[in-house]
Amino acid sequence: MKNLNRNLRTLGRQLGDASKKDDSLKLIAEVEKNVVGTHTLSPSNVDEVPEAERAEYIARFHKRMEELHAEIGKLKEAVTADKADEAKAILSNLNQLKRKGHEEFNVDDDGPGKGGPGGGPGGPDGQRGPRRP
Repeated sequence: MKNLNRNLRTLGRQLGDASKKDDSLKLIAEVEKNVVGTHTLSPSNVDEVPEAERAEYIARFHKRMEELHAEIGKLKEAVTADKADEAKAILSNLNQLKRKGHEEFNVDDDGPGKGGPGGGPGGPDGQRGPRRP
């Protein structure tokens, strides 16, 4: 997923540049490739969900991934049609969907242990580690 995040950031910087249309379409294809296989996966924290709620939780996850995939298709169409403003709006919506999904399914873009062994922002229990002298 790091590639997906990096590609989305790059797209955000270059969508208005018509000379980078081919690059943008390649990035969109990579983003799509990252999302396509997720329709059959389960969220990484599915084991933390009570057994009685898992099927619904996984179904919600699949629905969110399908919504994300649909937005990627819209983005591809807008870039192909040279509609930069529309593409930027779609990318913004795509990023919102991603953020909401990450909140809903407790996903951290940076992964566990972001703060290193001493803690830090995003470290164990979200607490800061010891101060350095």
